[in-house]
Amino acid sequence: VNHFVQDLVFDGETFYIGVETQGGLNGLHLIQAVDTSGMLGALTQLDQPSYDLRTKFLSSWNGRTFIGGYQKPESNTTAGFHSDRATIYCLDDQMEIIPSFEFEEDMNTGDEVIPEALQMHTDFGIVAGDMNQVSGNNYTDLFFMSFNIDDQLQSTDYTQDFRIYPNPSSEVVYATSEIGKFQIHDLSGKLVLSGQAENQIVVSGLSPGTYVLSSEKFSNSVRVVVQ
Repeated sequence: VNHFVQDLVFDGETFYIGVETQGGLNGLHLIQAVDTSGMLGALTQLDQPSYDLRTKFLSSWNGRTFIGGYQKPESNTTAGFHSDRATIYCLDDQMEIIPSFEFEEDMNTGDEVIPEALQMHTDFGIVAGDMNQVSGNNYTDLFFMSFNIDDQLQSTDYTQDFRIYPNPSSEVVYATSEIGKFQIHDLSGKLVLSGQAENQIVVSGLSPGTYVLSSEKFSNSVRVVVQ
């Protein structure tokens, strides 16, 4: 079967190769470790149930490894449609996913989003690639997105991360612990909702889009996608 090397990083001790395959592990993010003598190490496999993942890049930053590309629901069998949204995962030095980091972004409905490269810099990252409108004139264009890296990501204690589900949601989001006083801002920084909650927030009054939810009880904020 065909295997494709998409990117390569070196952390000072080990080389990590981002791989895409058309074999039995098709649809997973794959990272093959290789030591400086050329011996193969562990093969890391990252899965997202019900989604096909396509690896496009790796990046090493501050003891972390970022892997990403695009994903498409397995249920989407539309001809010519290959990607649904851009995704990036952050791994610790044991190649385990850090749950406090989330990057899942799409563009307009019906558009493909295909990230091609990631560049990390101090406390933020830039991801770039192309997007394609499947219907209509079928133009291919460019996109650029940025994301911030906060202090929480650099911590090795993730037991108190602020997490919500389901995400996306059209009615209510639930938190894994007490929320307390909260604020929700849109991506321009405008405050659109605030209050106090135990473990759920009604978001049905918000327009569809992506928002940032923060709580007084947690140092990290989370993105909320309203459908």
